[in-house]
Amino acid sequence: MVCTRRGVIAMPLILSGPWVAGPAASASGPGLAMLTYLPLPRHRALPQLARHVGAILRALPKQPGLVGYTLRAEPCAGRYWTLSLWEDEAALDAFVRSPAHRRAMTALRPWMAEPAFIRWRRDSRAPLPWDEAWLHWPGRAGAFPR
Repeated sequence: MVCTRRGVIAMPLILSGPWVAGPAASASGPGLAMLTYLPLPRHRALPQLARHVGAILRALPKQPGLVGYTLRAEPCAGRYWTLSLWEDEAALDAFVRSPAHRRAMTALRPWMAEPAFIRWRRDSRAPLPWDEAWLHWPGRAGAFPR
């Protein structure tokens, strides 16, 4: 990874993971989408981020109500996104209260600038594309990599 530092200009690095199906992927019906923006402007937070993301990723395959998720990162700029789809509000809230997620948020909060969270109802449980997610982010078009 090459980042812009001390006047050296590097090409932006954007990492985007695949859509990963969760335990509720085969169910039909509407879902609840969640787009999360986690700004971590200090690169010293990366080891903490990696450790906690790893713990969450190990827990997600067993998370009831998870339809699927994907991750996106612009590490040189300290910008990270998650995009997930849930059966309903109760399933998403259960994940937010899960031990792995609570530990991650407690540990990363001191390193974070202002995070943002957008939820919307979705008629389909098909994999959720990033382009659809960007449409639900009012007034923040500059925050997203294209």
